[in-house]
Amino acid sequence: MIIGEFEENGKIVQIDLSPLAYTGGQNYRIMFDNYFITDISFTNRGWLVHFNNTSWMGSEERDIIIELIEGGQITR
Repeated sequence: MIIGEFEENGKIVQIDLSPLAYTGGQNYRIMFDNYFITDISFTNRGWLVHFNNTSWMGSEERDIIIELIEGGQITR
């Protein structure tokens, strides 16, 4: 699901947040223009964010994405 977009070096980049249904839990993938950025998962310790690439995403963006998921705006 496209949840937003931003401009980088004069190019519009789409942000895609998708649930990973095959994992059987609350696991999500974030991609920028089909380029994997990170995954987010809910465990018994709470939400875990695994940043695998250097990006502009920080705690504020993480919190917004978690609010979208918990608010039911990102569905399977």
